[in-house]
Amino acid sequence: MKESLMPTDKQIAANRRNAKLSTGPRTPEGKVASRLNALRTGLRLTKGMLPPESLQELNETRHRFMLLWQPQTGLERRLVAQAACAEWKLLDWQSKRTQTLIQAGEHPEPRRRSRIRADYSRRLARLEQDVREAYAELENVISLRPDPNPLVA
Repeated sequence: MKESLMPTDKQIAANRRNAKLSTGPRTPEGKVASRLNALRTGLRLTKGMLPPESLQELNETRHRFMLLWQPQTGLERRLVAQAACAEWKLLDWQSKRTQTLIQAGEHPEPRRRSRIRADYSRRLARLEQDVREAYAELENVISLRPDPNPLVA
């Protein structure tokens, strides 16, 4: 017998009840923390999304990467911007290390302290992986550039 992929009326009703409880962040701190949840590459960052000093640091990092990599195509420019953003996010996260570990050490519950440290480590590993992948993709695309001075036989 083939199972139906369509939800039942009972499942739909339960989903609607649960959705009413899911209202998103309520506190100002929660709203600030959650507004960047969907941000992945940083290519669409706008003024209101980061504090001015962070946006300036990101823009400086992008500028340095553009000078270093000298992108020649739209794809290369996008990959350079992506690599710069990945690098900036990693450095920003590493700068928060002390604050995070102090927060973990001060938490009264040992299990929560361990979880904060584990969450930090997982996020750091993910950011490091993002940087490695961004560099690898950029280096791959740049390696495919035609030779500007081909040898004539």
